[in-house]
Amino acid sequence: MKTQTTNRHRLIQVCLVLAALIVGVIPVMGATPGSHYPIGGEGVMAAAPPPPGVYVRTFNTWTNPAQEMDDNGDPIDNDFNLSIFSSAQRFIYVTNYKILGADYIMSMVVPMVDKDLSIGAAGLNASQRGLGDMVFEPLALHWGSPRYDVIVAAAAILPTGKFEVNKPASLGLGYSSAMITIGGTAYLDQGRKWSVSALTRNLINGEQKDSEITPGSEFMIEGGIGYETMRPGNFLIRPGIAFCAYVQTGEDDGDLANDLKKESYAAGPEFNMFWLDKGFQINVRYLEEFGAKNTAEGSQFVLTLTKGL
Repeated sequence: MKTQTTNRHRLIQVCLVLAALIVGVIPVMGATPGSHYPIGGEGVMAAAPPPPGVYVRTFNTWTNPAQEMDDNGDPIDNDFNLSIFSSAQRFIYVTNYKILGADYIMSMVVPMVDKDLSIGAAGLNASQRGLGDMVFEPLALHWGSPRYDVIVAAAAILPTGKFEVNKPASLGLGYSSAMITIGGTAYLDQGRKWSVSALTRNLINGEQKDSEITPGSEFMIEGGIGYETMRPGNFLIRPGIAFCAYVQTGEDDGDLANDLKKESYAAGPEFNMFWLDKGFQINVRYLEEFGAKNTAEGSQFVLTLTKGL
């Protein structure tokens, strides 16, 4: 009986190493794969919500991490290639209600993901597409003034995406997460043209299905600096520079866990256009990743569309 249990644990460990290469928008080399929050979705004016109303925001992300990095940040030669497209629909309700003087906001995110992976050194090819893990944010509070915006939020990320420990292209991560968001945007002039923003997220993760590993806690920050101006035709445009960072702050826990921690950073240009007459917003962002450890490094392009209903 003990031998069977040991063999089962060894099989799960091998499968986790393979799964860690591709599950999630940012693949990892630790015991558990990916993260429930892929950095890069927000940038300039990250902590500035829209006025009261109902909105649909679509995050379209193309990412192609083409180089795995080890614990020292050095490249691994294994003929690795990962291509991911995700389209996440975020439904936002900015209410007219006030809590502690703040606007009360709620939202949910439904991600659809398409993944393709090849690792020449392992002779591995895998792909899968479908629903990922959904985000439910029942509470977000926004305080605003002419010179700043501040937001605090709490969310639950549930394992709605299909996960199998022996399937490296699983669309879900196999565990739940709690996410706390705190951030702000400061306006550097009275006309609110220049802005600096930073949005932090802390994730606390539950135990992963079948592996009996609890992924370590995680910290992310996204933001940027931008300049917004009015153009003919009642258009607002805002060029800027975006940045983001990801650090795994806690070690994975469990019999099959190791002490590897992930980290990754990225920066790049961003351009936003808001058509005021139609209540329609387009945001494009390109990010180049650097300083990665125990994860794959590459680039990503994000196209975000927002429309009031």
